[in-house]
Amino acid sequence: MIIDTVRALIKEEDGTISDERILHWINTVESRLKLRLGTSILPDAFEHIAVEACIELFRRYSYEGISSENDGGLSVSFVEDILNKYAGEINAYKAQNGTGFGKVKFL
Repeated sequence: MIIDTVRALIKEEDGTISDERILHWINTVESRLKLRLGTSILPDAFEHIAVEACIELFRRYSYEGISSENDGGLSVSFVEDILNKYAGEINAYKAQNGTGFGKVKFL
């Protein structure tokens, strides 16, 4: 399960990070991934990406700081920046599964 893996990895580096913050990072990453994939459920194949992205969020938050944190949350652009390195995997999934490529036509 994603939360157990992320919690264990983060707590190894910093035991002071709250479970609430970890859960917030997981929820943010998962929702952004699902939007990019065009799915309502995160595919099992993307759980490792969610874990890696959460760890990177933690490291940037802890060591580099966040230039735009608002109301206790991360800015969308910050999360998107982290997910950009997985664009190849995301696009391959969408092409294989026919998700996320719909078009909207305005009349």
